[in-house]
Amino acid sequence: CEMSAPTVSGGYTGTPVGEVPDGTKLAAYGFRVLPTGQTTAYGYVVSADAKDTEYAAAGEGLNEWLNATDEKMKAAGASLVACAAEGTAPSEPKLIGELYLNYFYRLAATDEGMYGRLEFTSAGYWDTQEESEAREHFFTTSQIKMTPGTYLSRNMYKNLHFLLTIDPDYSLDEVTSLPGVYTDDEQPHGAGDTTQAACSVSISGTGLSWTTDMPDGSLVFGRPAGQISVWEGRGKSTGIHADKMLVFQAGEEITGQEVRTGTRYLLSRNTVDMYRAFGYIDEWVHPLHVSYVPKCHDVFAEKLYIQWSGES
Repeated sequence: CEMSAPTVSGGYTGTPVGEVPDGTKLAAYGFRVLPTGQTTAYGYVVSADAKDTEYAAAGEGLNEWLNATDEKMKAAGASLVACAAEGTAPSEPKLIGELYLNYFYRLAATDEGMYGRLEFTSAGYWDTQEESEAREHFFTTSQIKMTPGTYLSRNMYKNLHFLLTIDPDYSLDEVTSLPGVYTDDEQPHGAGDTTQAACSVSISGTGLSWTTDMPDGSLVFGRPAGQISVWEGRGKSTGIHADKMLVFQAGEEITGQEVRTGTRYLLSRNTVDMYRAFGYIDEWVHPLHVSYVPKCHDVFAEKLYIQWSGES
């Protein structure tokens, strides 16, 4: 007998788009549309004056990502077939778009080291189960991976600072945010007393959960204006996450008016500002002096555009 995955009569699709700071550019970019409908994308960022070796590394990174994503596509396809055979729906909420950006902060004067690496991933989800009249419910998350570098194989930089912003109220001339948008259940709220925290966002039992590293110094959550959420983390040079990878993830619920018309909207613009993200302690200077890098506001942005496709 012939078996096929169930068709979707209507649903939100997502298009992730990245923005990189001045002085950098995308050296490699790829995307895949999975059988379950979501779009996942990858970008490898290099400095504007990058050498051939960095472009070669970008190509290798893209190929590794494509191979890993192709495996995900096979698994997603198998899941759809299984659901069709059992008469069940795939697990919820539905991932509708995801973007991963990768950037190495290399030392300008030498090829012998780097002062840090940033991996930035943002994703958007649609709650297909909640049926509030004339309202739609979504989730968004952003994950920052900061890995401190070394110089001449001996001197270690430290993870010291990040500024993460989630803005569902961001609009462009050609694309607006969801009508009547507001946010709720922002996680995490504060640093607490532990090095990790369990987070969850949910609506009527449907939601997301994750565990995040917490900065050793402080984590300040704020709502500076409108529906903008900001998390500012500061580390200690002697903290547990100072000289190894820090993985911080935040997320929230996004609600707006139902927009099942095929019009394109911007679900959220998520950014990370890497200003003074890494620091080097010069032990030969007394009193001890910390040199911070980068010295400018390097803002990486990930936007997720959504629109309804199929029947409403």
